[in-house]
Amino acid sequence: MKNDIKIDIDLLKRYFNNTCSDSEKEFVKSLFKDPAAERELGTLVRKHWNETELDHPEMKEAAERILDRIHHQINLETLEENRKPKAIKRIISLYSKIAAILLLPLLVYTLYQTSQTNTASGPALPGQKMAYAEIVSPPGARTRFELPDGSTGWLNADSKLKFPVKFTGNERKLNLTGEAWFNVVKNPKVPFVVDASGVEVIAVGTKFNVLAYPDQKNVEVTLETGKVLIKRRTAFTNKRIAELKPGDHVVVSKDAGKVKKEKELKTQQFTDWRNGKLIIRDDKMTNVVKKLERWYNVKIDIRDKEIEDYVYRATFQDESIDEILRLLKLTSPIDYRVKKRKVLKDGTYTKREIELFLKKNS
Repeated sequence: MKNDIKIDIDLLKRYFNNTCSDSEKEFVKSLFKDPAAERELGTLVRKHWNETELDHPEMKEAAERILDRIHHQINLETLEENRKPKAIKRIISLYSKIAAILLLPLLVYTLYQTSQTNTASGPALPGQKMAYAEIVSPPGARTRFELPDGSTGWLNADSKLKFPVKFTGNERKLNLTGEAWFNVVKNPKVPFVVDASGVEVIAVGTKFNVLAYPDQKNVEVTLETGKVLIKRRTAFTNKRIAELKPGDHVVVSKDAGKVKKEKELKTQQFTDWRNGKLIIRDDKMTNVVKKLERWYNVKIDIRDKEIEDYVYRATFQDESIDEILRLLKLTSPIDYRVKKRKVLKDGTYTKREIELFLKKNS
């Protein structure tokens, strides 16, 4: 093993968040391949977990519930790896467990705040503090979650979901920034409400997808099963604007509240991102670039304006960003250049930057 890099919890965090240097990355990989290091890694991770601040009783209860889900998923993944060589299975198991323990505090409880004002899930009693949690899925990642009422779902890359640690009052209200797929536990007496940029999606028990990134002009809702109501909330009104049935897809403009509705669609084209599929549906290059940036955690700069209006349709699964760029170059008059990454003062690298431009002979 190398002795010039300190083995600490921050190094492992950077590794699982893909922000460490190449030399650190190779060092961490060598640790997982070395049986002698397994005990030391285990001790380090347990120490980190024990030091995580989860003093609030409701936070502890929520954390234990999520940990149970993580352990269940790890067990499933271990069963799927049974056909692989024993050494590989051991490495995969160790990877999964350490990643789960490190990323849980980082991704699930990155925000824990209290408020004594009225909240989305009902008014707090005098002197009572309302606790909130925020799940964050960083660029380049997709995050599965479970909510206090047992509802589950997926959070797409570069998205966040804020909700009370415990639902109270006459509704289960959440705030979404980005994209999420929900599988809602049925409770007719307490509606499930997703607030996305002023557009409210109201459900009782159903499966649906909400797309609401801040840099987009519209909010999109796709319904798989059940029924949902959609309202547009402003400072002056809370107007019902649509009701969806299974197979419906609606686009609501954030500024004017205009509604465009499509019926009897194959919803997979809007929801299969949670299964690892990057689907481009007749999108202009400007929107394609946004999707690629979130999906692969890269920065893409369009150098020639003419490219912005090019329209594409494709489905990718398991392809790397390099494979997609090569395919783009082969099938269109577009070329690309990957800029050299810079090393920051803390030893990490800048985000990968890519430039798109027209081919010279176009």
